[in-house]
Amino acid sequence: MSKNYQHKKKNNKHADKKRRDHVIRVFSKYSVDHSRYVMALLFGSEVDLILKYPNAITMASAAQTIAVRFNPNGVYSFDPTLGSTATPGLTVLSLLFYYYRVTQFKYSFRCVNLSAFPVSVYILNSNTDPGVGGTQGYLQSSNPLSQKTLLAPAGGSGIEHTFTKTLKVSEVVGSISVETDDHFAALVNANPVNVVWTSIMLDSHVPANHPTVFVEVTIWVDVRFYERRELVTLNRHLAYLNSVDPPCEFGKTKIDGPTPFF
Repeated sequence: MSKNYQHKKKNNKHADKKRRDHVIRVFSKYSVDHSRYVMALLFGSEVDLILKYPNAITMASAAQTIAVRFNPNGVYSFDPTLGSTATPGLTVLSLLFYYYRVTQFKYSFRCVNLSAFPVSVYILNSNTDPGVGGTQGYLQSSNPLSQKTLLAPAGGSGIEHTFTKTLKVSEVVGSISVETDDHFAALVNANPVNVVWTSIMLDSHVPANHPTVFVEVTIWVDVRFYERRELVTLNRHLAYLNSVDPPCEFGKTKIDGPTPFF
């Protein structure tokens, strides 16, 4: 074997490694698990990822009760009232895959009472829409998937509580068949036909008392993206990722700490 051939082969191996390292460095800024993400992008037809939906809201009612609802298996639009509330990172992933399916989710709701009277807070998890009136809180509080607490009046102790829970979509619906049912999957630019509901409901139990509670919302979703799009060139998508200003928010869950599911 000639020296020139050996030298050329060595340089080619070095160039290949340099290209691979460049791809991993670029995607490591965005990916929950960049090595798995890059492999799915280059070779795979599906990938499982964790996305996070953060929000902060003040629930102020003009009546005794009020509710805020989320669709945790609809990453295209989490808040059905506001609409178009996509999970950070979905825009990039929609360039790579056609479909998604949420298999499980975890939420953290930090509730702080701003009212001068006690307020009951109910967290309902259901496959039916409980509505925005908040009247279903007390009625459904005995549901084993629900949570509740009583917040003390503002200005003292006991005014704050954090709810956390991890649920599979199949648990909320009550059937494991949803894991393969196409009505619980969707195109990346839509919500599934069948959605589940996680609702925060307030009740002052006194008609004249209108509750106000601040809620810090964080919902993590375990999503499977599948049926990969045909990629014209890898460079085209690398260019898109690097052109986002500010950079794509995909993968923030890893920065915030360990994954909430495993």
